[in-house]
Amino acid sequence: MSDAFDGCMVQASVKTPAGTLINAKGHDNHSFQMALAIVHDHMKTIVELEQLAAAVKNVAAAMPVASVTTQPAAPAPASDGWDTPTPVFAQAQVPSCKHGPRTSRQGNYKSGPRAGQVYRAWFCPSPKGTPDQCAPMFLNPGTPDWDAFPA
Repeated sequence: MSDAFDGCMVQASVKTPAGTLINAKGHDNHSFQMALAIVHDHMKTIVELEQLAAAVKNVAAAMPVASVTTQPAAPAPASDGWDTPTPVFAQAQVPSCKHGPRTSRQGNYKSGPRAGQVYRAWFCPSPKGTPDQCAPMFLNPGTPDWDAFPA
């Protein structure tokens, strides 16, 4: 990979305690001093970004991981003798959460950047407002899960 400093004459590399590698390069002493000044001016921002990344990593590590179990869909209807293909939705797997098999729902987003677009999702079967209700599992259009959705 090529960059503007392939022919650099002066370079210094420093690795922070968090493992970030910082390079200052220059074609001559003046451009090298300018690069060092830029790194110096942005050091506080670099440290803050490292701390933020570490905090996000710690939060992600502490988050519970939801387990998903699937139940086979109902058996496909008997052939009508015309070799009609099995409907795609008969192949869907119904995911479960800690409250039981999820409920399939389809509708249109009412607000936000996707307002008016169709959504398909699996919702927790617990009553609305249950304190430990599981988050819905929204599907992405064009995926096999989207195409096999039963709603």
